[in-house]
Amino acid sequence: MSVEQHYEEILNLLRGGGLLVDTNVKEYLSRINNDRADELKEVLLRGKNDFISRLAEDNPKAEPKDYNLSINMQYWGSTALGFDDAWGGSTITISPTMVYYPRSTDTLTECYIYFGGRFAYKVDYCQKLILDVCHNNVASTSQRKRYESD
Repeated sequence: MSVEQHYEEILNLLRGGGLLVDTNVKEYLSRINNDRADELKEVLLRGKNDFISRLAEDNPKAEPKDYNLSINMQYWGSTALGFDDAWGGSTITISPTMVYYPRSTDTLTECYIYFGGRFAYKVDYCQKLILDVCHNNVASTSQRKRYESD
């Protein structure tokens, strides 16, 4: 499968439910083989499915289409990714960071953060988080307090 085909397949998997997807995954796909691309798809789909379940529990009136999804390939200092309390090898690791944030903050404020397809934390929408998403530098679980006051 070509990079373009993998990329389109990822976007189609994630756009279901009306999500608007912004990602820098295409560049990463150009540097990996087909097996790694398939793993990436599984990780992203696992994160999306978890988000849909959490959203239904947290706010039954909200729908996935009320959210945008930003995916960035983020570097971490260990295989624990952004989970500071987890055991991980001290190897620089690249993994997708998924941030679901509301399209409108008039009615919704919660943002959902995933590292490697696993739920990390939930925070209220703030400009600092959006800037960190743009700079590919989303806070780890122990540093998420920096999003508490904007």
